Amino acid sequence: MFTPGFATDSSVPPRSSRGPGPALPLSLHSLIYHLVKRLFLLALSLLPMALSAQIDARLSLAQEAYLPGESLEAAVQISNFTGRRLTFGREPLWLRFNIEAIEGSVVNQLSDIAESGAFSLDPSTRGTIRYDLQPHFDLSRPGRYRLTAIIVTPDREEVISSPVNFEVIRGSRLWEREIGLPGTAGNEQRKYLLQQANYLKEVRLYVRITDLSESVTFKVIPLGRMVSFARPQPVVDRKSQLHILNQITAEDYMYMLITPEGVVTKRETYGMILDRRPQIRMNDEGDAAVIGGERHRKTSDAPVAPVPAKAAAKTDESAHEKTR
Repeated sequence: MFTPGFATDSSVPPRSSRGPGPALPLSLHSLIYHLVKRLFLLALSLLPMALSAQIDARLSLAQEAYLPGESLEAAVQISNFTGRRLTFGREPLWLRFNIEAIEGSVVNQLSDIAESGAFSLDPSTRGTIRYDLQPHFDLSRPGRYRLTAIIVTPDREEVISSPVNFEVIRGSRLWEREIGLPGTAGNEQRKYLLQQANYLKEVRLYVRITDLSESVTFKVIPLGRMVSFARPQPVVDRKSQLHILNQITAEDYMYMLITPEGVVTKRETYGMILDRRPQIRMNDEGDAAVIGGERHRKTSDAPVAPVPAKAAAKTDESAHEKTR
């Protein structure tokens, strides 16, 4: 079956009605017909690719190594080069993550990622959205993994980010303490674990909060690097809060106060003074505090001091950054 006026592959093309003129040979006419047809189909197939190429997705992680149960925050930066305003997040599952082991096995996804809600990007702007993937994927086994983000654009085309590799590492136990949660029915109990892990010739310190059997991990808190010639000092006060003083350089110490829920309520830096190092001391009432040494105020302190507006503002030659 064919459409009147158009020749099929096996028919003879009609002559021009404009008068006599040189007719194209049948083989040349057929060659031109097939060439135009293929170019048209190729253009149609490349159209979605061209549209998706105008949307860039960049995936990043804050670290290269994590302990099992540690928060794994993935940041996806989306850049809009389409020349028009785009709105993301209207459709469910517009953003997906895939994690697979380097050897090829796919990591089991435990739950869906929470929806972000709709947000818009103007032309030549970019936005960054962040998710903690730890609760949603089974990363209990140490090993090397590969993470990829898949974005569905408003035109329903998929944009796949370049993969990012990371490693889940084991930690060795340095100290532990069972605690009761004040004010809970039945005096609920938990356990603090102090762990260290070696990665790229650097020793890092972590606090893990679990149930008594260690089958459930409530929180893993990275405390930063530690020196090999000094051990951290952990102290539990009368409120079941964990005070920990960790030496991070030859002269500097990091002090942190952590609640049984895993919330860091205080982070301070101390240095030695007159060869006297800081230490945690508990009084008769069960309250603990740092004595000795010299307090060094830094931007990493918690509670975090407000940053002046001028210092917080940033510009970019190609795009304005938006963060959700």
